[in-house]
Amino acid sequence: MATMKMMRAPSSCCCRSCLTVVVVVAVVVAVSAACVRVCEGSFMLEDAEGAVHVNTTDGGAQQRVLFNGQDVVERLQRLERQEAVMAARLLAGVCALEPNLHTVDTTSVQIDVSEYTEPTFKWQGGVLAPNGKIYAPPVGQGVGSMLILDPDTSTVDVTTLSGWPEAVALTRGAVLAPSTTNKIYTIPGDATAVAIVDPATNAVDMTTITGLATTQDKWREGVVARNNKIYAIPSWSESVLVIDPATNATDTTALAGLTGTFKWLGGVLAGNGKIYGIPSLAAGVLIIDPETNTTDTTTMGGFETTGKWAGGVLAGNGKIYGIPVQISKVLIIDPDTDTYDVTSISDLPSGGGAWLGGVLAGNGKIYGIPYSSTSVLIIDPDTDTADTTSISGLPDEGGKWRGGVLAGNGKIYGTPFYSASALIIDPICG
Repeated sequence: MATMKMMRAPSSCCCRSCLTVVVVVAVVVAVSAACVRVCEGSFMLEDAEGAVHVNTTDGGAQQRVLFNGQDVVERLQRLERQEAVMAARLLAGVCALEPNLHTVDTTSVQIDVSEYTEPTFKWQGGVLAPNGKIYAPPVGQGVGSMLILDPDTSTVDVTTLSGWPEAVALTRGAVLAPSTTNKIYTIPGDATAVAIVDPATNAVDMTTITGLATTQDKWREGVVARNNKIYAIPSWSESVLVIDPATNATDTTALAGLTGTFKWLGGVLAGNGKIYGIPSLAAGVLIIDPETNTTDTTTMGGFETTGKWAGGVLAGNGKIYGIPVQISKVLIIDPDTDTYDVTSISDLPSGGGAWLGGVLAGNGKIYGIPYSSTSVLIIDPDTDTADTTSISGLPDEGGKWRGGVLAGNGKIYGTPFYSASALIIDPICG
């Protein structure tokens, strides 16, 4: 077929013979360049690779392309809509039979850890940045880089934000500050400084917030309150670390007098505006009231001072679910009444650091991230039931993943702790 150049016809050209040519070309029958003419402003051409293009005056934005009186574009769009409806109905039928249908992937996102001394712990938790990428802070000695995971491409980057000294790198979590800054603040564990990362530019500030105590495991995870301040939950520290992103000022004296070690692991902002610290070795839930700048550790107390929960998740019913790490029960906190329940979801496999941290998925269920467990913990807040069999058969290794993040694609990404790959959970039925 000869290469054809675009030809436009005068206003009087709208003849049957030229329309016939359009139809013939549409079904890929060779035509001569002399007859490439249609109504005024329309054209067709064959490119260098042999593809035939038929365009209307404005490129098809408003005008229709008719074939034997049928609107070709509209018909294709209708078929696409019908296909989407059929796929949705098929999925709904499958999910009615298998409501906990998921896919699990532990191989797509691999990380080159050859530069690290194995075994070592690497990253934990993380935040979903406005650019759609997941940023997970370093926790281990010698790692010194923030993990950037791109869910769209299933790729990781551990070099852009690297070279962190241990005074900054030994973190225990990170939070995304309010929309006024959209910056990520790391939570210092053994670190004596806070790293402030701007995801828009991947610039990092390690010098503005420094001079924190040199004690170990000071805070674990942080929560952004309604006043836009960050509250870091005390583990070994005897006070709450309060960071004001508007000024980058810090306070470690206003909420103090909290003695003990490994007291609380993570916290959750409830609908009442209070922050609830999840008890690990502590005998009670930590309640922080940012409005009155006070703490309460006795209203919900009476727990044994052994390892219990690590991290919590606010469910759609307004309750907080504590993830069991060394205990066989899920902690359910009702912020409306400041009461708790440890009997509704119990008799779970326990010990050895089963799960650490959880994520609320789009289907309303909570997914406990397996730390040492070979299965994912799935909590259904609607029924207060748990499932440890639907996603199982994971490696029987300790410290695989620590915390996770829900990405914009609806998938959950478990953060590699000892593992050299991310855990990807796709809640298909949800």
